[in-house]
Amino acid sequence: MEKISTTIPVIDYTTAFFTAAVMGTKAFHAGLVCAPCVDKELEKLVYTNGFDHAQRCALMTAWTDNWHMANANQPFKD
Repeated sequence: MEKISTTIPVIDYTTAFFTAAVMGTKAFHAGLVCAPCVDKELEKLVYTNGFDHAQRCALMTAWTDNWHMANANQPFKD
């Protein structure tokens, strides 16, 4: 059985920001809690591309903001 690679290639900051935002939405729909530190794919994205501290914080904020946006767009259930 062939193993699927989960490594994230080195990418520029703009692409990483968009990717982090999409990952936040996907995390919500996958049932993850709103804590970017538990998303291992986000961790790879944030720490393997040479971003500085401010950029890493912005990536995690993008993830969190989009997790909350996905949550807010869900219909209310009684």
